[in-house]
Amino acid sequence: MPSASFSEQTSYRATGFRIGQKLGQGGAGVVFLARDLLLERDVAIKFLLPPLVSDSLAMARLRSEARACSALDHPRIARIHMMREEFGAAYIVLEYLPGGSLMDLLRQQRGALPLDLVLQAALDSGSGLAYAHRQGFQHRDVKPSNILRAADGAWKLADFGLARAAGVDQSLTDPAHLVGTASYMAPEQVLNRPADHRADIFAFGVTLYQLATGDLPFRADSTAAVLHAIAYQAHQPLRLRRPDLPAPFARLVDDMLAKDPGARPQSMDAVLAELKQLNTHLVDTITLPGGLGTPVIADAARPAAKRPISIWASLTVAALLAVCLYLAYPELLRVGTGLPAERRIAVLMFTNIGGDPANQPVCDGVAETLASRLTGLEQFHDRLWVVPTTEVRRNNVASAGDARRLLGANLALTGSIERTSKTLRLNINLVDAITLRQLRSETVDYPVSELAAMQDSVANRVTNMLALVLPFQSGAVHAAGQTGHSAAYEAFLRGQGT
Repeated sequence: MPSASFSEQTSYRATGFRIGQKLGQGGAGVVFLARDLLLERDVAIKFLLPPLVSDSLAMARLRSEARACSALDHPRIARIHMMREEFGAAYIVLEYLPGGSLMDLLRQQRGALPLDLVLQAALDSGSGLAYAHRQGFQHRDVKPSNILRAADGAWKLADFGLARAAGVDQSLTDPAHLVGTASYMAPEQVLNRPADHRADIFAFGVTLYQLATGDLPFRADSTAAVLHAIAYQAHQPLRLRRPDLPAPFARLVDDMLAKDPGARPQSMDAVLAELKQLNTHLVDTITLPGGLGTPVIADAARPAAKRPISIWASLTVAALLAVCLYLAYPELLRVGTGLPAERRIAVLMFTNIGGDPANQPVCDGVAETLASRLTGLEQFHDRLWVVPTTEVRRNNVASAGDARRLLGANLALTGSIERTSKTLRLNINLVDAITLRQLRSETVDYPVSELAAMQDSVANRVTNMLALVLPFQSGAVHAAGQTGHSAAYEAFLRGQGT
């Protein structure tokens, strides 16, 4: 993220907050990370640019954003904490969402996003937009840069600076200027016709198209040409741009991009209903590698076959499918398991909750042991690759993002251990290092007296989290070096962790 110069940083002040790094800047405002000194939490502060503080329209929009956000209480809408005008400046204090925006993710990926990620972002932010519509608000600037990721991986809709409420003063738009971002405007906005919540649905469709293809549906060399294309030219159907997408998803997005508002889905609730159905089908879909299978998501446009099938043909197909599933199971694609086909995993050092120095070697030893166990399984899975813990330590890798950037991992196993006099609580998390989403999580309590039994249990849980099939030969790998004596096993863990 961009950093602010010291002079720029100190030119913005807010009572009770310590201004930190610059997070971003738009045409009207600049956003800083800040520390709330009273509540001891990180927040985002959006300052109106100094030249605009005396601009009545800009001030009215900032106040409108504050009122809109404060009136919308929803877990998928970025929260506002307060608004102030002081020191000749105006600013609003917002919830800090550290995961960046969907636009940031698009730039990192340099192309289309996986469908499961697109659906998750759409369901999260779409539920916030649907709620805003039900409360009578239109967002009027829906786009990937206004959809931000929270620390828990959820996506939230932000920046209601152009929002408009039904029945409220609607004079915040300069009649001589269009409101919103050109590439995401609906045709009725471009043509200066009355626009309602269905303009947001059009912008949401543009956003989904961009996430799924890495490109906009309407692109041209100038803003004027883009607006002309939105108003008068047909977009290239989504499935022509990306044939692997399920037909129902492509049809939904194409419908959202209809020129006529009446031809689009008439509410965000209707859009969400279709997205939820698609997501449910997607979770249950198994796509075999090498073109052996196709998603089982229903294609309403494809008529059902009516030819009779003999029982022998049915049995033959079933037998072939069973063989294919058996051979392909370890390599299930992301749409079937939420995991990549090639698992490049880094086991990070476990956090020592409580900070007891005597417990640190045990935490490090558990991580070392897990990495060693997983490395032993590489011989049975040619697309499993475990980063040596020596590399994790040498590069000081402390997060899933670092694991991807420094070690090329696409999965990270993180965890923590909390020890009392009688129990040891182990938390294990499997994180997608590309999207930073938590894919699996386990919390298990072990009596200290049964510490030795933990080694098998933890290894098996991690293996299940990774959806790995264990051949019978792997039993010997897991059994190597085991001991049934808890004190001896703790000594072993301490030796591994030092």
